[in-house]
Amino acid sequence: MLADDRVPAERLAALAQRARRLRVAPVRTLFASGAMTPPPYTAALARFWRTPVMETAMPLHPDTSTAALAEGFARLADGRWLISSDSPSLPRLMGMAGESFRHAVVLASPATFKARVRRALSGEITEEASRGLARRQPELSYLTGARRWQKAFGIVSIVALLIAVAMPTGIVAMLGLSLCSLLFLAQIIFHVALLMEPDGRAVRPPPAIRDEDLPHYGVLVPLYREAGVTRKLVDAMARLDYPALGSKLTKA
Repeated sequence: MLADDRVPAERLAALAQRARRLRVAPVRTLFASGAMTPPPYTAALARFWRTPVMETAMPLHPDTSTAALAEGFARLADGRWLISSDSPSLPRLMGMAGESFRHAVVLASPATFKARVRRALSGEITEEASRGLARRQPELSYLTGARRWQKAFGIVSIVALLIAVAMPTGIVAMLGLSLCSLLFLAQIIFHVALLMEPDGRAVRPPPAIRDEDLPHYGVLVPLYREAGVTRKLVDAMARLDYPALGSKLTKA
């Protein structure tokens, strides 16, 4: 089908292989590579199936499901199906492209499909964006109102702010620093408590490694006008308990 639109077969094969490797629909790699843009691809599908392409606005069926929209389908008011040319179900549909199927399908480019769905379902989309969280998780939405502890915290914060405005600046600064210090201390105590809490897992000793299997590394120690500490430094390096550590002094 696409070879008839002057897309090299070798490139199509390479794009199909890349799609399998990335586990995405082949049409996505086709568009991403720039080998073909959505409008001519949609026209090629329409010629192959001998189906019309949506050029004017068509009303959607009121019972169109969101699951179908996610798959790139939309039921039209006249009973036909509007299908986006990048629908992930296109390979399955290619196998059932009979005569009756062609009369029940209208193709659209991805941009046209999304724009048509947004226009037709603008009210539902707005409702979901504004009130969907309140329906699914009302405890996280502001539409359900503030909880009792939130109201109490707001009242206490306002009262504390009014008191701070009326107090001298030095006292307010001292109280602010004291509060920050308490918060910092609480954070330290929390981290110490986490470190002291047993995780229930037994500590296993590290596996034994032979000396010859240890990795080699070098220690670079810069010295400049520090002759008085050089001997102590060399003696300390010689006491390093690492068998693969080589000793070599380089004068720079």
